[in-house]
Amino acid sequence: MKGEFRSESVEREGSPPSAELAGRVVRAVEEALKLPHPAPADEALLRDVEGLDSLLEEIAALREFSLAMARGELDYGARHRGVVIGALKGLQANLRHLTWQAQRIASGDLDVRVNFLGQFSEAFNSMTDQLKGTLREKDRLAARYKDLSDHDPLTGLYNRSAFQEEAARLLTDELFRERSSALIMSDIDHFKRINDSFGHQCGDEVLRRVSGLYRAGLRQEDIVCRYGGEEFLILAPGISAGVARGIAQRLGDAVREMRIVWEGSPVAVTASFGVCALPPLGQDGFTLRFLREHVQIADLNLYRAKHGGRDQVVGGDCDDADAGAECCGPEN
Repeated sequence: MKGEFRSESVEREGSPPSAELAGRVVRAVEEALKLPHPAPADEALLRDVEGLDSLLEEIAALREFSLAMARGELDYGARHRGVVIGALKGLQANLRHLTWQAQRIASGDLDVRVNFLGQFSEAFNSMTDQLKGTLREKDRLAARYKDLSDHDPLTGLYNRSAFQEEAARLLTDELFRERSSALIMSDIDHFKRINDSFGHQCGDEVLRRVSGLYRAGLRQEDIVCRYGGEEFLILAPGISAGVARGIAQRLGDAVREMRIVWEGSPVAVTASFGVCALPPLGQDGFTLRFLREHVQIADLNLYRAKHGGRDQVVGGDCDDADAGAECCGPEN
């Protein structure tokens, strides 16, 4: 029977092998188990002990399979069967599955779970949970830092750089690409006088209050930034300069009606506005030069409003199709 050793050299059938023969068998098995490249078993020994050759072959298969697993060769195929080989094949299948799960994690899927290999599975799932939490915190901080870098810390409005990015996005959007838009430049009148008379803390409060009025008085799709100092720039996409002029007039009314009392004294605040039409981009791409040229026109109209008496709106009082110097700036 396979696995039972029978000596052909003993005189009586079924008698145990001699101590010498048993020692040779043990050494052959020990070498097969321990040495990476054991010498071939003695031919005479294989003849004398029935089943030893198949046992050594099984051991060699186990050795090669184990070495392949140690090298990470998860596609290694073992033809033999048995409890030990079967256990190694099960481990191989689990490691293949873990490799696939790790690849899913690498591709961004952090919902993977494994439920085998006991403590290893617990550690793997804990690692995935911690990685998910770390990435979630990273995304939160990245969004927070992006928000901080995009907004003016005093007013909470966009800064100039973020305004340019949002303007590019809006003006190239399908909803507004084929439609006229408008720019509104605003400046708080006599702001230096406010700072000199009431202090810079009062000036900061005026900036915050005016910013809040502008946010509240604009449409959802409009964007506004603190352009610099006491200047504000508004993009109103998809509307004519005439409509934008009406928006600017309402904002001016709101600023004029705003009530600020600083240390018991009322602070009178007004604002001036310059409006400029933006022609539709059509199939042309957005450029900063395009935006800056029209900002200059809005700024020129703001200059006219300031030097024409302040607390007024200049620009936007003509049709876009016939826009002239006051609406869209001087003709070339």
